[in-house]
Amino acid sequence: MTKALTFLIAGASALCMSPALAETQPCGQRDGILDALSQKYGEVRTSVGLTSNGWMMETFAADGGSWTITVTKPDGTTCLIAAGKSYEQVAAGAAIAGEPS
Repeated sequence: MTKALTFLIAGASALCMSPALAETQPCGQRDGILDALSQKYGEVRTSVGLTSNGWMMETFAADGGSWTITVTKPDGTTCLIAAGKSYEQVAAGAAIAGEPS
């Protein structure tokens, strides 16, 4: 895993651990949110992990397009944490420009 991806996941995990942040983000039932990410943006799940408070953190992306990070609480509520564009899948261990090898 590249350092950039590790940093992104660590940052997202830190955000996921904040109940106050998740409460201020757009939230809804998991099925509806996943349908919207798939139908509207063509995103599929690219990674998944568990936060220290037991929430599931997932990354969804469309190849070369949009990406979204969500957290799902044990009650099934899913919240959008971050989103962006220009998603690119990189090989594990790929060098980052400007990073010492």
